[in-house]
Amino acid sequence: KVSSFGIAVNIFLDWFLIGGPSPWGEISGINLGVKGLVLATVGVNIFSCIILMNKLKIKVPQTPIKEFLIDLLKLVSCGIVSGLIAFQINTLSYYTFNIFGELIILLISVFLSLVSFIIIANYLGIKEVNDIVKIIIKRLKSF
Repeated sequence: KVSSFGIAVNIFLDWFLIGGPSPWGEISGINLGVKGLVLATVGVNIFSCIILMNKLKIKVPQTPIKEFLIDLLKLVSCGIVSGLIAFQINTLSYYTFNIFGELIILLISVFLSLVSFIIIANYLGIKEVNDIVKIIIKRLKSF
């Protein structure tokens, strides 16, 4: 039910935020293009997540919602910082004049963003990220 409702709202918001046409002319003065698609999808997913968390809390009253929200804020913080790092490194691509240089800068920005995310997540004590890193290290050692 929640997913179906989310899909319907997403369709409407996609149309509304990209300035979709209608038989009556332009209804929405908003024309965000691809950014509107991303904004609509993120908004609907956050809304659906909140509804599903509330349903979970009703069915399982001992669900640690507060701890989930704290971990979510930690993950969002890690994502923002690592995204800013990647963005700053990627601005160096304006100074390259060939595709190979841009590829190198892209790979460096992805790598440093991932490393910064892991370091910050480790510092903030996000257990799941630490577990994933341990699994990856274990698999790399088995090669």
